Amino acid sequence: MRLRAKTTFEVPAALPRTERARLGVLRPPVETPTVAFTLAQVRALRVAAHTYRGRGPRETRELVALLHAAMVDLLTTTRICADELCSADRTDLRRAGPDGRPALHVHGKGAKNRWARITTVALGSLEAYLAARDAHETGTEVTAGGQVGGKPATTPLLATTSGARLGTEQIPRILKSLCASLLRVAAASGSSTMRAHAAALRPIATTIHPHSARHFYARVAEAHGVHIRQIAADLGPSSVAVTEGYLAAADTLENSAAPVLADLITAGEELALFPHTTAPTTT
Repeated sequence: MRLRAKTTFEVPAALPRTERARLGVLRPPVETPTVAFTLAQVRALRVAAHTYRGRGPRETRELVALLHAAMVDLLTTTRICADELCSADRTDLRRAGPDGRPALHVHGKGAKNRWARITTVALGSLEAYLAARDAHETGTEVTAGGQVGGKPATTPLLATTSGARLGTEQIPRILKSLCASLLRVAAASGSSTMRAHAAALRPIATTIHPHSARHFYARVAEAHGVHIRQIAADLGPSSVAVTEGYLAAADTLENSAAPVLADLITAGEELALFPHTTAPTTT
């Protein structure tokens, strides 16, 4: 038996998730659980960020688009939450982390700091944004040792065009703005690919929340065989039980035969024959 304050080992974590479910040791689902992004929605968000059409001078619009792209890539591939991302400074980013790979030093709640792996995609987006930001701002300084870019140690990793630290309350608004932007771009472009991306975002366009990215990370990682303790370490929650809450939703829905029947029914259909339907989203 686990003794309080004596050990951090959790017996359920050593069992397969199906066995934990059989024994009833999964965390009870919340009444209104956060729904994970689908892979199609994550891809569409990246398209939305890179095709964002804002207002103002061209250089400012380009800088904002690069900020959005970096933000989306970091949220969806580094599994850090919005407040951790907004609190990060430029010196928290390392091209060579503890294992020699790019990483971000994350300042978690309760002074629980950790390292988060930075993917090549996210690093590329982030460096493009930082380079554009340095060119946009005045008074850049020489790069300090171990620092990406040429800004002082106290500057935020993500900032508004005025140089202020990006706030957590701004991220949901930006995500909703990206959804709306992609819907407009898709309608104007006439591209079937853009319409498909827009269709993926349409169901969440007004309710999108950055926390869905963490649920997406947990679901995809589990589906690809990553152990729950590694997922918990990646996400940085206080216990495996918290991670279970990320994974508890929609097993029955995920295994439903409905998508199979829908695919059989709609296979080979010409969408132009159905003017009142939208391009299909990932089921």
